[in-house]
Amino acid sequence: MASITKRGSGYIVEVYIDRQQRKIYGFKNKRDAQRAGDKIESLKAAKRTGEVPPDLAIWTKRLAEADSAIYGKLAEFGLVEPLPEKATMQELFERFHASQHGVSKETRVTYLKPQANLVEFFGEDCELERVTPRNADEFEVWLRKTPLNRRKKGTAAVYSKATVNRRIRQVKQFFQYAKRVGMVADNPFQYMKGGDSVNPEKWVYVEAQTVEKVINSSALTKWRAIIALGRFAGTRGSSELYNMTWDDVHFSSENDPGQIVIAAWT
Repeated sequence: MASITKRGSGYIVEVYIDRQQRKIYGFKNKRDAQRAGDKIESLKAAKRTGEVPPDLAIWTKRLAEADSAIYGKLAEFGLVEPLPEKATMQELFERFHASQHGVSKETRVTYLKPQANLVEFFGEDCELERVTPRNADEFEVWLRKTPLNRRKKGTAAVYSKATVNRRIRQVKQFFQYAKRVGMVADNPFQYMKGGDSVNPEKWVYVEAQTVEKVINSSALTKWRAIIALGRFAGTRGSSELYNMTWDDVHFSSENDPGQIVIAAWT
C-alpha cells in the first residue's frame, strides 16, 4: 500500500514498484496525495494484468493535463505511457525551412522576419499547441500597434499596414505547414485575413531624366546596366539579373525587333 508523508507545506506519496521504494513529490494537500496513492496502486495492478479500467484511464489523462511533472514520474516508473514531445516554435521553423525545396534565397530571407516576430511575442520554446486563436488575435494587434525603436533608427515607428498584412500571411503559412505535418491539430491563424500587402504611400514616379542622371553618375558599367534595365525594362533586382549573360540579350535586326531573355534566380 502507498504511504503518505508530510514534507514542509506539501505531501509525498511513497510506494514500492518492482520492489524498489519510490517517492513522488508535489502534492499540496493530504487528500490529493491519498487519492493519488490509491490510483498508483491500481496502476501497479493494471500493469500486471495489462488491462486499465476506464476510470483509471480518465484519471491518468487528467493528471497529464493538470500536472505533467507528477505524470512524468509515473511514466519514469513504467506505470503510464510517456507523454509525446510537444513541438515548439523553434522546431517548426527548422522543419519549415528544411521543407522549402526550390525556393530562392531571397524568399527564404523574407521568412526570417515574421519568424523573428513570432519569437519575440511567443518565445522560441513556446509549445505550438498553446497558441490559440485568441493568442493569434493578440499577436496581430501587437504587430500593428507596438512601436519598437529598432524599426527606424532614433524613432519609435510601427510597421506599415502592408508589412503587417504580408507578415500575417507568412505566419499563416508557417502554421498551415505545422498542421499538414501533424505538429498541431488546427491552425490558430487560419481565419485571419492578411489583406493587401501593397503600400501606395511608397509609390513614386521617377522621371526618365532623373534616372539618366543616376546612370551617368554611376562609375561602374554593371550598375549603369542594372539601373537602366530596372527603370526601362522593368526587371526586378538580383532575382532576374543574377544569372543574366550576353547570350540572353538578342539585339534587333532587320526582321527581329530584339529581346532580352529573363530567367528567374532560384
